[in-house]
Amino acid sequence: MPRTDALRPARVLVVEPASSGGATLIGVAAEMGLRVVVATADSGDRRLSDAVRAAADSVLTVETNDQAALEAAALELHRGC
Repeated sequence: MPRTDALRPARVLVVEPASSGGATLIGVAAEMGLRVVVATADSGDRRLSDAVRAAADSVLTVETNDQAALEAAALELHRGC
């Protein structure tokens, strides 16, 4: 049976777009046909704007200052797709 992932658009993970200028990246990636996942703590000064939330295909809520937690969440996301 052929793999169906080859038929789906590639995916990009953007970490904390509010603090990294990633809002522009999200728009460009979406225009390129990529699926955009935003990893964010989504609280306090790292709260996502409505515009970024709307532009992303999905939001992965994780403590992005914790490297191990971020890596584990990204791997779990990758396994699930």
